[in-house]
Formats: sequence, C-alpha cells, structure tokens
Amino acid sequence: MAARVLVVDDDVTVLALERQVLEREKYEVVTATTGAAALALLRERTFNLILLDIMMPGGVDGFAVARALREDERYRRTPVIFISGRTDAEATREGFKAGGSMFLTKPFTRCSCPGSSSRSSAPDPPGSASRRPDPSSLPRSCWPAQVLPGTS
Repeated sequence: MAARVLVVDDDVTVLALERQVLEREKYEVVTATTGAAALALLRERTFNLILLDIMMPGGVDGFAVARALREDERYRRTPVIFISGRTDAEATREGFKAGGSMFLTKPFTRCSCPGSSSRSSAPDPPGSASRRPDPSSLPRSCWPAQVLPGTS
C-alpha cells in the first residue's frame, strides 16, 4: 500500500506540481486548497506526510493546521513540511514552533534537503523567478529522505 501524502496549498499550480512529483514516485496524493478543508480530511483519513502552505484563504492558515495536528495523537509524529512563498525568519520560526519538521520556500529552483547547512531553503536570487523547474527534473532525491514515507 502506498504512503498517503496530504498536500495543502491554495495555488492550484503548486498543487499540480507537487502531485505530479509525488505520484510519479508512487505516493497516494490527496489535496486541499484551504486549511479548513485540510482539517476535515485529517479527521476522515490518516496521512503519512503533510506538505503545508502557510497563507491560505478562509481564516485557517498553515500554522493553525500544524498546531491542530500536534494536538491529535494520530499526527504527533507525522512529518509536516511547510512549503511557502514567505521567506522571512519569523515565518520559519513560527513554522517550527507550530510543529513543522522542515520549512521550504517557493518557487522551487533547486533541491532542499535536511543534510544541507540549513533546514530552510534559501530564497532565489533576484530575477530567477522565471526559472521554475520542469516536474520531471525533480527526482525523488529532491524530497527529504527522512520525511518521505517508504524511504530510508
């Protein structure tokens, strides 16, 4: 049985990219576009990994979702990776405080792994926003091995 990943982001383009990369690696992917929808899915099903945006519409942001996860016995040890356009240090601190396992920034232009010198990916250089990768250029090794279910 494939590991189940919940991807939460209000940007449908990001959802599609993350879904494509994860499904190619044989993960079962479930998506939500709001924090409230994510909380409903988390009550109904069990997930092995949660990829979570911070800023979402509807009054329930990613930090609130992560805090709720940590209060639920089923999800206390489930990895939560924040993937956000926010690059400020306060967002990173708040993400870890809320229970995040890792904090990655958008747009994706390079692999970010826990073995690097920082647990947060660096922002892209000015003028690089147009260099978004083709999903096929993101191998499984780009995803943090310690947090992807089924890897060692």
